[in-house]
Amino acid sequence: MFVWSVACWADLQEELRDRGLTMERYGLVPASSTVGGLLSRHHGTGRQMWDGDLRGGCIAISSTTPGTGDYGYLAAPRKASGPDMRYLFIGGEGLFGVILDASLVAWRPSEARLFSWETSPAEALLLHRRLIDMGVAPAWSVYVSKTLHVAVFGPDGLLRALERELTAFAPTHTGGRDDVAAMRTKLESDHPGRRESPAANRTHAATFSVAQLASAFDALDDAELTIFDLNRHAATVYATYPKGKAPAELPGAIAHLPHTSSLVASDDKIHWSHWSQTLKSELDRNRRLAVGP
Repeated sequence: MFVWSVACWADLQEELRDRGLTMERYGLVPASSTVGGLLSRHHGTGRQMWDGDLRGGCIAISSTTPGTGDYGYLAAPRKASGPDMRYLFIGGEGLFGVILDASLVAWRPSEARLFSWETSPAEALLLHRRLIDMGVAPAWSVYVSKTLHVAVFGPDGLLRALERELTAFAPTHTGGRDDVAAMRTKLESDHPGRRESPAANRTHAATFSVAQLASAFDALDDAELTIFDLNRHAATVYATYPKGKAPAELPGAIAHLPHTSSLVASDDKIHWSHWSQTLKSELDRNRRLAVGP
């Protein structure tokens, strides 16, 4: 499926639904993000199997670099030789150039279940681990408003068996594919990683390994916590502080633990390299993009 990289994520999903396709198995991201921006952003951890990362669904890409020309990685069938330089641009935050367009994998809609548990962050981790140990591969898992939500896709018979298994060991709220779609829309519209969010300059986004999450919860007990991108090995914690009480950095006790950490948005002055300024002047002469010098 071919898409322009400047397409808004929410608009792209709506267009695909009109064509009978879906991107429901990708992880949750801010609805206002562009596809190119999502592919270009830096990640604190590497790819994992079935993690719902948009990078894994990018099967073709074109990009440009100031002064040296364009690069294109074609969808299959491909030549058996030649360099694959996609990941100079995917995850590169524009260091080597910008993504112009991309081809992403999309699916036909399938049966789904939304499993929800009202619980503490620590208990949410145990419940999620139980799912993983059962061999379940969630499309996405998120902890928000003291509730763990997990979306699972698969054959209806398998999902019904999983539903019986889960309700047997913990009080479980279950929804169908319409509930999964509605929850996705809500979570992506209210995503704490939105730079336009009123709380963006007092929200820390930090990616921890699952083994370090308990320590993070203890140290961030004065902030409102939400957990996105929860998988077998890592998760991103968004810690939102009350107005006027947001520290510039994470508490010292856990400052060395995250793979990556930053405020969602900051008023600090950013220094843009000559390279970035040249790229901006070549590709955004009318200065319409929201990022860059």
